Amino acid sequence: MKRTKLYLALAAMLASFTGFAHKECNLGISMTPSAGYSTTLNYGESCFFDVKVTNNGPDALAVTDSLFLGMVGTTSITLIVPPGPIPSGGSFTLIKKTYADHDVDTLRAADKVVGACFVLMKQSDIMIGNPPRPVTETYEDNVAANDTACFSVTLKKRPTSSIFEWDNAAAEPLQLYPNPARDEVRFSLKPDPTAPVLVSVKDITGREVRRVDMGILRNSAVTEASLDIRGLRPGLYLVEWQNGARRAVGKLNVK
Repeated sequence: MKRTKLYLALAAMLASFTGFAHKECNLGISMTPSAGYSTTLNYGESCFFDVKVTNNGPDALAVTDSLFLGMVGTTSITLIVPPGPIPSGGSFTLIKKTYADHDVDTLRAADKVVGACFVLMKQSDIMIGNPPRPVTETYEDNVAANDTACFSVTLKKRPTSSIFEWDNAAAEPLQLYPNPARDEVRFSLKPDPTAPVLVSVKDITGREVRRVDMGILRNSAVTEASLDIRGLRPGLYLVEWQNGARRAVGKLNVK
């Protein structure tokens, strides 16, 4: 009887080990600038990058395989789920997965080259949950040579003057939120009910890219207003509203 129980226990253990058998996927990544973006950035500009994941086999990736992309030198980790079965020799691309900004407003002496590296992490190195527990391993990648990809951008030195250095002493500070923003930005104002409220958005060259006439706001109390910024390219902008003799100015970072 004891021997029978032992055999059953061993059979259960073997079945358990078989259920956790790993397939082999030699994965590699590469990074290229997204369409329409340059790696040479003037102040206030951004460059987005696409991340391509290639499966060099021998086994296929499935949608149930979790990939983890880490930024070297940081604790930042992003979960990647394959969009479908990826056979040996196949690949998929994550569009505009990461980006670089030129927001160094003190860069005036010379151009500066900066960059970052990303690595496909082993599933065995990932802990999830609270308390932390190992992630379920579904594949093995034993080739590390192609697991890392880097990008670099050139930050151009700033000119001696720009739209953000205009004399705004007579302007009130304009608090914009959220900031950075993507689709819409909000701000508060206490309007003069006898004059229209005009909102202007300018890029770093001073070119007006958006203008909104909000008309006369009859409410003289503090009012929350919103501005649609969809369609603006990522970068830094100057938002200004005028209301009679009053004027307020704020910087906006569009993502």
